[in-house]
Amino acid sequence: MTTLNVTIGIDLGDRKHSACVLTAAGEILAETTITNTRECLTAFAQKHPGATFVMETGTHSPWVSRLLEALGHRVIVANARKLRAIAQSTTKSDTEDARMLARLGRADPALLISPASNEAREHIKHEGAAFLPGGAGFHTGA
Repeated sequence: MTTLNVTIGIDLGDRKHSACVLTAAGEILAETTITNTRECLTAFAQKHPGATFVMETGTHSPWVSRLLEALGHRVIVANARKLRAIAQSTTKSDTEDARMLARLGRADPALLISPASNEAREHIKHEGAAFLPGGAGFHTGA
């Protein structure tokens, strides 16, 4: 089990997520793939208490971010338009994207977040909307 002050970049996919765990000093502690289920994400998150998770906006970011926040983690949902470093990378892969998210989140989270994305996220939280895993689509309610 790791301690506080780790940053985890997580590249969300429909079936699996790539994750990169960084120390406060920027060293890679672990890189792994996580199956896209609440159970697998919960088990992974519980191995890293107090970690900060960084992910891009996307289909799964609303429900994954809420799950991780409910488990006591700080979550940064990065505005995809601000992530040119990922989009324009010449070594594009899910593992590389997870590394870049972790490194950007560790260095300066303000680089990843825009006021507009925070307002949209708050609106989704207050409306009770959730994306369900497994391609179930959009669901309103609890």
